Amino acid sequence: MKLLHQDGIISGFWATEIDPLVPEIVDCGDTQHRYRSRVAPHLHRHWELHYQVAGKTNHHSVGGRKFILKPGSIYCVGPDINHWHEHISRQPVHALFVGFDLAAVAARHPEWDVFRHFAPIFSLHSVHQLERSMSRVLEEATVVLKHQSSGLRLALDMLVLDVMRAFSDPVGARSSVAKHPAVLRATHLLETRFREPWSLNELADHVEMSRAHFATLFQQNTGIPLHKFLIRARISHAEQLLRNSEQSCQSIAKECGFTTIQHFSRAFKLQTGITPIRFRQQHRV
Repeated sequence: MKLLHQDGIISGFWATEIDPLVPEIVDCGDTQHRYRSRVAPHLHRHWELHYQVAGKTNHHSVGGRKFILKPGSIYCVGPDINHWHEHISRQPVHALFVGFDLAAVAARHPEWDVFRHFAPIFSLHSVHQLERSMSRVLEEATVVLKHQSSGLRLALDMLVLDVMRAFSDPVGARSSVAKHPAVLRATHLLETRFREPWSLNELADHVEMSRAHFATLFQQNTGIPLHKFLIRARISHAEQLLRNSEQSCQSIAKECGFTTIQHFSRAFKLQTGITPIRFRQQHRV
C-alpha cells in the first residue's frame, strides 16, 4: 500500500496500491481539508464515491453541473469525467472516498443490473447509513486482518449494493428498524465514528434536537443510554481486532477510542466477562 499527499489535507490518509489480489480497489482515503481548499480539475479511469462526514463541499463537473454536499451526502463520478471540488465550510471538511472498478462488481453480480443505478454522475443526500459501508471498505483496506482480500472484495460489493438500495429503500422506510430517524442517524455516527469522544450535547446538535429530548428518545429507542451504546460499539470493534489481527492490546485500545489501556480492559471485561487477553486466547483459530 502506498500513501500519497494532496494539497489542502489537514489530516487523514490517501492510499493506493491497496491489495494486488483485489485490483478493482484503486484507492481510498479518509481526509480532512482546510476551509476554501480546492481539488483541481482532474479525471480518472475508474469510478469514485465520496461520502461527506462533516463540513460542506461544492462538487463541479464539465457541463456546469454542481452538487452541494453536506454531512450524510454521497457523490459519485464515473470514468473520464473532468470534475473538481471546493471545500466551502469554515469548519474542516471531513470526507471518505473509494476509487473502484464498477465493471468488476457488475461481473460478479450480473443480477444486480448495476449500471442501471450508477449514472455517470449523481449524488444522494441524508444517506447516513452509507458511512458504515464506506468505513468498512477503508478498514478492510488498511487494517491487517485475516482473509483480507476476501473481506475487502465483500466490503466493496456491499458498498455498491447499499448505494443501489439507497435509491429506493431509504433507511427511514424500513419496517424492520422501528427507530426514530434522529436516533438512526445518531447510532450510525456512533457505530462508524466510535473513536471520537462523543458527548450528548454534540450528538444532539448533529441531529438538531434538544439535549433532554434527544437523551430520552435515544434511550427509548435503543434501551440503553448513549454512553453505554458508544462503549458497546468500541468493544464490538475491539473483539474483531482481537480475533483477526496481531495488534497489541494497547494499540487496539487506542484504535477503538479508549484513552488508556486500563479503561479499555475494565470496559471490555465489564461487557464480555473476560479480559481482552483471555478473549484473544479463546478465539484464536
